Amino acid sequence: ATDEDKSCIRSLIKEIKEKGRRFRRLSFKYIPREANKVAHAMAKYGERYKHPRFWIEEAPHAIEFLVNQERCDNSHSGM
Repeated sequence: ATDEDKSCIRSLIKEIKEKGRRFRRLSFKYIPREANKVAHAMAKYGERYKHPRFWIEEAPHAIEFLVNQERCDNSHSGM
């Protein structure tokens, strides 16, 4: 598109587009927040900190709980 991006995340979008050129095929899909509670919770958790945080061996308990809950939900739904 030739339209100039004026969003508040334009630098992030620019970086994604630049890195995307390295791939032969690339697609993006919208996933509603309700369908990916773990990613949403991780993003909200990360907002609390000024500097980057890394989890080497264990994720925070709240995140582990959501992962296990999602895993159980998916096993019951046949996924």
